[in-house]
This record gives sequence, C-alpha cells and structure tokens, in this order.
Amino acid sequence: MKCDFIGTCPKDIGEPESNEDKYAVSVDGLVIALCDGASESYDSRLWAAMLAEKYVAHPCLTSDWVKQAVDAYAASHDVANMSWSKQAAFERGSFATLLGITRNVEANTVEVLAVGDCIAFLTDDGKLIDSWPFTDPGLFKQRPTLLSTLHELNQFASEDVFPANRTHTFNLEGLASPRVFCMSDAIGEWALRLALEESGVSKWDELLSAEGLERIVVVQRQLKRMRVDDSTVIALSL
Repeated sequence: MKCDFIGTCPKDIGEPESNEDKYAVSVDGLVIALCDGASESYDSRLWAAMLAEKYVAHPCLTSDWVKQAVDAYAASHDVANMSWSKQAAFERGSFATLLGITRNVEANTVEVLAVGDCIAFLTDDGKLIDSWPFTDPGLFKQRPTLLSTLHELNQFASEDVFPANRTHTFNLEGLASPRVFCMSDAIGEWALRLALEESGVSKWDELLSAEGLERIVVVQRQLKRMRVDDSTVIALSL
C-alpha cells in the first residue's frame, strides 16, 4: 500500500496549529489511521494524535485497547497542577473519531474500521466502488459516535457487536487500479455527494496537492457546499 498524498486544510486557514485532524502511518505502510478531534473537547488534538498512533501500532480495537488509550491520555496530564478551569474542562473529557485502514495482502482486501464519521472510499479507475461507514451523504448529519477520554462514555466498546459492526472489507479482486481515499467528515461528505452527483465517478485528483486541496476547500466553503471544518485527505494506491 503506497501513500500517494496526505494533505490537510484547517477550519481556519490562517491557524494551521489549530487543526484537530491527526493521522499516522505504520512503518511498513500497511496500516493508516485518521482521527478527528471534537472541537468542544479539552485537548482533542492530543487525544486524536494518541488514538492514531496507537492504532497503527496495534490495529485491533477492543474494549481493553480503548481503556489503555484512556489511561495513557490521563497519565499525560498533571491534573493536580492544573488551574480549576482547566481541571473542569479536563474532567468533561476529550473526544475524537477513529478511521483505521489495514491492508491484507494475502486476502487482497483492505479492512476498514470506523468509529465516528471519518470516511474511506474505494475507487477503481476513478469510479466509486464502495465507501464506509456511509454510502449516503445525508448520514453525516447524524451525531457521530466518538471515543472519549472518560471510561464511562466508552461503554459501546464493551458491547458484543463491537468492533464487528464498525468494520467493513473492501474487496480488491478484479479491480484494475484500486485506490483508497480517507477523508475527515466535512470534505468526506462533500466528496461522497459529488461522486453520487456524477453517477459514481470520483473527481478528486485535484485534491491531491496542498495547493489544490486548499483551493477547492476554500471555494466549496464559499459556495456553502462544504462545511467549515478541518479537512484532511489521504490517498492510497494498492
């Protein structure tokens, strides 16, 4: 799996340091993670970064995995020496989505795990073949499930159907030039809607440069066809 492009455009073009989208790539290139930190969180950028790094190191999401991530986040903060306002914010928790991509070379598949509304697309010669977790852009309007730094808010991770109902397989058999695109929610919603309007044809190649990504995001925001939010695109060839 080759990473052809990784680009991100913050919600505020002039403040790239405020970007709450974080991603990680495993050393062997077989695992990719994209996480979107929730803006209302205390330190969602750190939480998103920790989730992404943990997933590429251990791409097996379980309730124990989530508990370990929460404990690591807590250990990274000196709560006793925080101001009362920071302590209150910390205790309200941080939240983030997680999109994990794992290449299974032997089975000729790509396994996709999604908690929240970051989205992965499978294309072949520019034709949209599959997407996960949504095939309908209207579903982006629903409130997403988020991983929290508060143990009590991650109860869904203990359910018997977790993570089975969060995973999906992209089958590459018979595809000539398969690619996987990973996108955070605002640009993912726009991209899915655009592909469906074009009868399943993805016209996303213009996104695959820093200049092109920023130009398209800015214009589509102005046209109110894309929500103003951090927008990240990862393009993978297989």
